Amino acid sequence: MNKGVRVLDPGRFNYHYQHKHQNTMRGALLLVVALIAYLADCKGQKKTPRKYKLGVFTTYKPTICGIAQFSANMVNGIKKSDKNIEVEIFNIVKSNPGPPRWVDGVKVRDILCTPNSEPKEFRALASYVKANHFNGVIINHEYWLISRYKHYEVLTAAISATGTAVYTLLHTPHSYPTAARKRHVRKVAASSTNVFVMSWKGKHYLHHSYGIPKSKIVYFPHGIKTARVNKSHLKSLKIPAGKFIIYSDGIMHREKGLVRIVEALTILKKRKQISNILLLVAGINSKGSKYMEQITEMIRRRDLKNHFMWIPKFLSIEEMATLHNRANVYITLFDEVIPTSGTLTYAMFVGGTIISTPYRYSVELLGVDNTPGQGTSNKAINDLRHEKGRIAYAGACVPFHRPEVLANIIDRLKKNPALAKKLRKRSKQRVKGYSWKNVSAHIAKFLKTKDKKPINPDPYTTPFLLSECIWNKKDITNFLGSQVATTLVNGTYLLYKDSFIKITASVANRQLQRMNIKTLSPKNSTRKLSRGRLSIDQNQHLEITAYNSNYAWVITPNIVFVVGYQKSDKSLFFKVLFENMHGNATGGLGTSLRQKYDLTKPPALGFDRFKIQAL
Repeated sequence: MNKGVRVLDPGRFNYHYQHKHQNTMRGALLLVVALIAYLADCKGQKKTPRKYKLGVFTTYKPTICGIAQFSANMVNGIKKSDKNIEVEIFNIVKSNPGPPRWVDGVKVRDILCTPNSEPKEFRALASYVKANHFNGVIINHEYWLISRYKHYEVLTAAISATGTAVYTLLHTPHSYPTAARKRHVRKVAASSTNVFVMSWKGKHYLHHSYGIPKSKIVYFPHGIKTARVNKSHLKSLKIPAGKFIIYSDGIMHREKGLVRIVEALTILKKRKQISNILLLVAGINSKGSKYMEQITEMIRRRDLKNHFMWIPKFLSIEEMATLHNRANVYITLFDEVIPTSGTLTYAMFVGGTIISTPYRYSVELLGVDNTPGQGTSNKAINDLRHEKGRIAYAGACVPFHRPEVLANIIDRLKKNPALAKKLRKRSKQRVKGYSWKNVSAHIAKFLKTKDKKPINPDPYTTPFLLSECIWNKKDITNFLGSQVATTLVNGTYLLYKDSFIKITASVANRQLQRMNIKTLSPKNSTRKLSRGRLSIDQNQHLEITAYNSNYAWVITPNIVFVVGYQKSDKSLFFKVLFENMHGNATGGLGTSLRQKYDLTKPPALGFDRFKIQAL
């Protein structure tokens, strides 16, 4: 064997190779066994879902106001219904913002809301939301809640730009907004993922009056938190026994309408029907208001002090439940400007006998203009228009401006306990699913799944009613069924305009010579009829269902109408077949649509106000 040449021993090589290979195989086998065991263990375990981070822009504890209480109840309910939703409060303060803190297990971050600070603060909040990977933010929108309500447009746009879902909860969606507020709400809605409302009427008005797409609007009811009755509170609050108690509570302000009940008590006193009646009011004045002092003085002047009691405090939930249980009647005499009322919802939830003015939320909940299984009632709507009192499905409804009707209803319920009992039972049934437990679970589910299935059915599935509006050679009648003035100067007029369409017409000798029907969003096409006398735009809000060279049958969100050419008269005709009770329009004919359904009875505008130009 040559020196320096290494000879490889085949036997030794095979031994070492085999031994090494066996060790490798053994290690691989152990690894496979461990992997199988790990996968089996994973299969047996539920995967922990990622936290959903939710911000809520609101007033909050220790602030005492309806929205602070509302948000606290909503947040507590959401946390209980879904443990994987993590909530942080963006707390509205007007001065002295404090450091981040924890309140009842919820993180609270103050947001300084002054006229000058809001835009900067809102953009900073949007940056915080983005940096901390929030999934969604619920924004409580109320006109007085921040210093400049238009700054909500900055807030929603800034958070939306981060890619975070924005849910704007509209507490006051007025049915018939001013032009400025309509533009504002439309802008807020445009930069929101969804807008939330707490009444079905609110949902319908947002679409039919504001023109907000239906797909953006989500309804859920006002949640209710109650407590057990503790009759010891009757003693501590010094509630007299043996009285027929008419009760009202909440934050006190002039829209509460307590002047109406004082007027009614005055009438009952003159009739000698007041006997053991006691008006019991529990609550504090709204900030800066002396409303209850004014009511107290009115009571003194009318010599009604033996029939009046005011508890000037914000009641505990247990005290509230006890007083509702003791009361014979709960009154809610708001003006029309109140679209949602937590106090009414609570009173119905605990089974109160309700007397209410016909503000829209009460009309909806009490079934004044709708009946379960029967839908919208034309007769009821006409009763409301003509200021008649009405025993509705779940309560009594009285006109805004007729205290004698309120006095009659009080006396009737006092003398007819069987009727009062029936109304109590129905009012409780009407809102039985409105507990915060149910409502919060509904909100939590929507945030994660976008499931819009409502807790309670929409009572306004048939909002279209037969219309009297017509314009032909013999007749010009508006939505109220009233004749348009016989003296009508020749010219071009705005006949009708809502959030979806605009109708103008040239008029000569009270006859329609030319009409132009335009959509107020991008059109798909235009059709011309009767050799150009009639022009109609089409888009998703205007559908022509029947058509020839002389007439068209047109469907829009607020009106369904026929328009065409009468050869014999050589003029156009316009006939509205159906009108939506939630519609809001202007124009020579259109303004009467609001007048018909707005129970505040706005003043009528003359037809000449809508003249565009002379012929």
